[in-house]
Amino acid sequence: MSKSNTVCPRCGEAFVCAMQSGEAACWCAAYPAAFEVPKAGEGGACYCPRCLAELIEARRAQMAGMHCRPLRPR
Repeated sequence: MSKSNTVCPRCGEAFVCAMQSGEAACWCAAYPAAFEVPKAGEGGACYCPRCLAELIEARRAQMAGMHCRPLRPR
């Protein structure tokens, strides 16, 4: 198993980014394209698998118009 090489900016979890390890592809390539991959050296960081899945699901719900809206009092 590979050693963690990055930290999620959302939750602080350490995880392995295969792209940073020099691999041709990373686990995140299996997810739908929802966020731009941070460019090396620009200070961006990838999300861990759990956070990426949660963010993609939230974006899907938002795009489908299913996100929660506050109720207005009558």
